[in-house]
Amino acid sequence: MTKIEKAKEVNKVRDEVEEAKIKLGINSEENNNEKKYDEEEEVGENVVVLSTEINGEKEIVFNIDSITGRVITEVKDEYVKKRKSKKGLLPELDDHYYILMAEKMTGIRAHWFLDLPAKDYNKVLNFVKDFLQED
Repeated sequence: MTKIEKAKEVNKVRDEVEEAKIKLGINSEENNNEKKYDEEEEVGENVVVLSTEINGEKEIVFNIDSITGRVITEVKDEYVKKRKSKKGLLPELDDHYYILMAEKMTGIRAHWFLDLPAKDYNKVLNFVKDFLQED
């Protein structure tokens, strides 16, 4: 069971408990203020949930703690080697750079990301872009 499925199950059980409380006339202000699980939040801030699977997984974990300045410069060097014909293009303006970073952050080969549906591909790109642009 994935974390999203667990969160949905928890929310379902909480709803059933609330219905039972109403039927029994139990109304506690503390219980009314309980926060439902946010399915995206429960997955984790370093996880992207895809609509399709990569290597049997829909949840892609990004190991952001492994990214150092050295890793970023190595990826930029690799990007420049692969994109020789576009020498004047800044890596930060090309999706291929972000896909190479996603590869380093996840251990998943870049070609898997390139074959994702557009919605999932953009989720991966946006995660990496947001991570690299944090202050």
